Amino acid sequence: MRNLIVCVLGYRMVPNIQFIKERRTAGAYYLFISNPEMEKQGIREYIKKAFDIERNELPPVVVDRYSAKDLEDELMKRDFEKFNKILVNISEGTPIMVNVTMEFFKDFAADIFFIPDTIEYMIQVFPKRKRGEVKIKNKIGLEEYVTSYGMEMRGGGLSGLPFGYILKYLKLYIAYEGPHWRLLTNLRNYRYRRLKQKISAFAGLDEFLEEIEFPLADWSGEFISGEEICFLTGDWFEEFVYYRVKDEFGLSADNIRTGVTLTKEGTMNEFDVIFFYNGIIYTIECKTSIKNKEGNIMTDTIYKVKALQNNLGYYSDSNIFTLSSRENGDVRKEHIERGLLFISTYIAVKTF
Repeated sequence: MRNLIVCVLGYRMVPNIQFIKERRTAGAYYLFISNPEMEKQGIREYIKKAFDIERNELPPVVVDRYSAKDLEDELMKRDFEKFNKILVNISEGTPIMVNVTMEFFKDFAADIFFIPDTIEYMIQVFPKRKRGEVKIKNKIGLEEYVTSYGMEMRGGGLSGLPFGYILKYLKLYIAYEGPHWRLLTNLRNYRYRRLKQKISAFAGLDEFLEEIEFPLADWSGEFISGEEICFLTGDWFEEFVYYRVKDEFGLSADNIRTGVTLTKEGTMNEFDVIFFYNGIIYTIECKTSIKNKEGNIMTDTIYKVKALQNNLGYYSDSNIFTLSSRENGDVRKEHIERGLLFISTYIAVKTF
């Protein structure tokens, strides 16, 4: 049976990606109704890449998005009688493109659907006898979404330590003073060194590890790995946020990651926590402290946020979680005000 999937294109790719994943069948053909702006943005190419449907794509209909006549004329030139079943997604596109597409394919007894912003279900709008909500069984995940926008996602992983331990370390960390801070500051210089370090090389480290009951991977207790140093000096906070967000929103492991790098056209940006929820990508930068004088962490974060927004448009939401306090002046007011132009939420966890 030869099926045809028809998608009206707009700035949001999620509804069409979800529709194709849910309704595609072996051997199905695809028709994209586009316009010059969408072609310039590469929307159609990104969707095709996500599903590798190059061979089964019919020549696209590319017309002025405000011309009903142009769209009707182009559709009339095509032969749709050869398809046994036609499935149409009208979740995107201008009202003119949507209305013309819907009315045209009604004559072919097509099944026509609309997907709300939450991407939780589809609404079948035609034929009348089938009208109603349709549950989505095969939801797209974080990596599929990111890939559809032409980005490559790498990295990501957890230490394997339970949330209970991470919560315990949080409570200890925010209470630390002088000697502990000097030790952690020294350890930060070794965050990205691959070789394991001798514990005895750091004054007070052995006592510190014993105090926090840290489960070293090295059974002899002589060495600490680069990954363990990263955890103690900041990555623990990313994992704390990861577990809290995952639990709060009921996310599957496929829809939330930590420490990932997104690459597009040679440009790489790393994000501490990234997750996909209700059709939107959310990022959280987790900073145990933000420098007061230089403001370099805030500046770097704003740069990454702007890069992500350029790739995803309005369909991304960025946030900063930190242990620094606005009230105590740990962060300069002008840096916060500038950051909030691009960042949805700035939360000082220490003030909870």
